[in-house]
Amino acid sequence: MKLFRSLEAAKQYGRTDEAFFLSRESTRKQATDISTPRSTNEGLVMWWGLIIGLVFTYPAIEMVEEWRIHRSAEKDLVEMRRHTASGDKWDVVRGRWVA
Repeated sequence: MKLFRSLEAAKQYGRTDEAFFLSRESTRKQATDISTPRSTNEGLVMWWGLIIGLVFTYPAIEMVEEWRIHRSAEKDLVEMRRHTASGDKWDVVRGRWVA
């Protein structure tokens, strides 16, 4: 309906260029301030984004930590097997391998 009125106005004034239509439509729209939220749900969207990000990020961090601990334990196990194979004993009092 707006376009029809704009066309009628353009015919009345003899203007058919696109700039005329854009200027008329832009005067009808109210200017919005950039600093204000665009909608009332914008804050909720940001919070949900944060929550979803944490839901995926936290388990990923936990998996990496578990992998690092497991990898470190495997290296310690290899060292203990090497000492045991060579006949070394673990001295509990000194806290080291004894030949």
